[in-house]
Amino acid sequence: MILVFFIISLVGSIIEIIGYSLITKAFLHTTALAIFNATINAALLSCVFMLLFKLLSKNFELDENIVTFYIPLIAKLGLIVYLFFSTIILAFLLNHVSIEEDVYLKNYSNLVLNEMLTISDNMKKFDDNIKLDMMSYSEAVLNIYSNKNVISRDDIQTHFVNRLAYINDTLENKYDSVSVNINQEYLDTDLPYSVTISKDSATDRYTSRVSDALTIHNFLENDIQNNFVTLGIDVYDRNNIYVSAYTPLRLFGRDIGYLISETGIGNVNSIIKKNDLLSQWSYIYYVAVKRDIILGSDSRYIAESASEVLSSSPDLVKNIENFEKSFGANKTFEIFYPINIAGKKSIAIVSYIEELKVIGLYYKDVSTIIKDSDINIQIFNFIFIFISIFILFFVIYLVILKILLSSISRANQSTKMLLGGNGDLRKRISSKNNDEIGVLIYNFNLFLSSLDNLIGDLKIESYKVFEEIKVIEKIIDENTNRINDQSSSITESVASVNNIITSIQNVTNSTDQQRHAFSSASIAVEELLQTIYKINDNMERQSSAVEQTSASIEEMISNITSVARSVNKADSFSKKLLVDAHDGGDTVDEVIEAVRGIEESSDQIKEIVNVIQGIAEQTNLLAMNAAIEAAHAGEQGRGFSVVADEIRSLAEHTADNTKSITNIIKAITKRIEETVELASNSGKSLDNILDMSENTARVVSEINTANSELEVGGRDILETIRHLNNITTGVKDSVKEQMNSGDVVDSQITLLDQITREVSDIIEANSSGAKEVMHAMSFLNELSVKTVEGNKEFYTATSKLNEIFVKFNELMGKFVTNADNLEEAKNERVAKKNPENYTVDERMDMELRSLEEEFKRDNDEFKKDDDVLEMLKEDFKNPEMFSM
Repeated sequence: MILVFFIISLVGSIIEIIGYSLITKAFLHTTALAIFNATINAALLSCVFMLLFKLLSKNFELDENIVTFYIPLIAKLGLIVYLFFSTIILAFLLNHVSIEEDVYLKNYSNLVLNEMLTISDNMKKFDDNIKLDMMSYSEAVLNIYSNKNVISRDDIQTHFVNRLAYINDTLENKYDSVSVNINQEYLDTDLPYSVTISKDSATDRYTSRVSDALTIHNFLENDIQNNFVTLGIDVYDRNNIYVSAYTPLRLFGRDIGYLISETGIGNVNSIIKKNDLLSQWSYIYYVAVKRDIILGSDSRYIAESASEVLSSSPDLVKNIENFEKSFGANKTFEIFYPINIAGKKSIAIVSYIEELKVIGLYYKDVSTIIKDSDINIQIFNFIFIFISIFILFFVIYLVILKILLSSISRANQSTKMLLGGNGDLRKRISSKNNDEIGVLIYNFNLFLSSLDNLIGDLKIESYKVFEEIKVIEKIIDENTNRINDQSSSITESVASVNNIITSIQNVTNSTDQQRHAFSSASIAVEELLQTIYKINDNMERQSSAVEQTSASIEEMISNITSVARSVNKADSFSKKLLVDAHDGGDTVDEVIEAVRGIEESSDQIKEIVNVIQGIAEQTNLLAMNAAIEAAHAGEQGRGFSVVADEIRSLAEHTADNTKSITNIIKAITKRIEETVELASNSGKSLDNILDMSENTARVVSEINTANSELEVGGRDILETIRHLNNITTGVKDSVKEQMNSGDVVDSQITLLDQITREVSDIIEANSSGAKEVMHAMSFLNELSVKTVEGNKEFYTATSKLNEIFVKFNELMGKFVTNADNLEEAKNERVAKKNPENYTVDERMDMELRSLEEEFKRDNDEFKKDDDVLEMLKEDFKNPEMFSM
């Protein structure tokens, strides 16, 4: 991605630069530097892009960071090194180009200055020739006055004007005009004389013009008082600009007149234009004082004011003004660079021609100078060669960097093989480096060894935990069976007590009926005694009453027999209840012992969990150290930082699981303590039930004995009634016998009523004892319900513990350690005796499968127990079951 970004930005910049260069015809070296600068900008943008992504993705996870934006280390180092050194080289090249341009411009300016000085020298020679010529002209005029004080006009015409063409040819100087002016005092006339000889440019012939007035000239206005030739520039218009020369004519110290000559300056302009170097520059020559332009590369500026022409370049005007203030014998030229002329970076060269009081200004923009020169090709060649060398060295650097990073690449491949090797921690990263990378790989291999030992120990400890879970499962099975037996015993006891209560209720009802029957019999006997004297009259009715009494007695005897059977059955039930109570007490003791054994096993599990938690904390610490080392290693540590994160996540997951196991074991311990307490209460309740059962058995035995006596008494009563019936049959014969028999019946009825009352008291006592037994059984039923619920919760917790260790085993199974090698060697030794050979993971898988099957069976049994539990809950919710 960063390579695509780099290429796109670079190609876009290069296309833009090339298009701009084609349009503007820029310099070759400028284009080369711009392209090189585009590569630097692309590298800079790539680095900024990487930095921004680093800042924006600092909270990302490592996996997400790598998958989303993977940047090879060689790309990072390459871009950073390229950006650093290319920036230095660009600065060096820019400085070199600047120096080369400055040197070239300086040399070029010096060449132009030399040419300007050559022109100035030519102008000086021209001026010197004019001076010499003027001296020659003066000498020729003065020779006319040889031994004379005055001369005539004809003498001047003969000796000067006629010989002027010869003089000019001899002097090799062609003047446009020469004017001789003689004062009247030195002529033979009363008027001054002025003769002017002019050259016709069309015919190249000389014409003369005479005048009786002296020639008026600017020199005369300046009142020149010297004996030397004075030169000046006269600007009449754009096409008439002359170099004027003035010299006085002195004879014996007297001024007899003066000579004035005018020469066109066009020959100087032609010399400049013929110069190959100067003709390429823009230039003007102007008079220093008047600032009138006398020469210029642009003819439009001639005869114009230099101040107006240069007003668009204030920097140039300022520098020229400073030069005008300081020029003289020691300073006749100056170079201004750089200077802004018409908005362009330019060079300006100014020189001063003292004889003519003229300033020459040459100027040219730097870009045009560079474009017209061969310095562009030279700089381009230098830049091209230098950048080529830099690219060559950079490629060599990349090759060396790739060679140096090849060990990291090999380590990365080894790490990928390690990650793709199904968690085989026995593999190691191979490295032959004896540098920091080799030390890093060596330390990582040591970390893998520590991790191998740690995972191996975790596997061994997890196997031990599975063994402990199996022991817990066995205890759960035993506890379940005992609870099921206890529930069955309680159910049978409840049914027996219900039967006892029902029998007691029947006995109570029969006893009440007997008491009512006895009361009726007593009343009947009393009435019989009261009406015994009337028995003869009521014999038939008495016989019927006797028969009814006989039927009642027989019914009473049958009821007594039924009560006897019920009492016998209650006796057998109370004995069985006593035996079941003893068995329930023993079962509760065994439950208490089993629960205490579970409590001890939970303590062992706590110790194992603490060991696992310690191992997890050590693993997390190792993973954190590995992550810190990976962070110190930077990109080189990303390979194994992934493994460190996985190990840390595994350790954190193991720590969370151990915390969950600890919480579950605490809950199990709490349930076990409650179960122990409930079992203890159940033991106490069973002890109370045992005592009550013994009392009940004793009471039932007494009831049985009393009932046997009652049966004997009932049979006696039946015999008595039968006898009474016989007596009643024979009452007609003997009233006295009847009275005696009535007394006997009365006494027997009284005795029977007494016995019936005693039986009723015994039955009431038995009923209260049955209620107490029923309350005890209700409490025992409640304890059984709680015990079953606690056992079910314990089973659920153990199932969760099993699921956690199944997941833990799956995680451990993903790693292959040296412990597996030891186990495989052990299995190979066992395989010689046993054809089945299993690895540690296979054994764990088999143990887990068998453990799951056992849990399924226990779950089915618990579903059955749920039915019993629901029945007990329904019975416990029904209060009528425990009422009389």
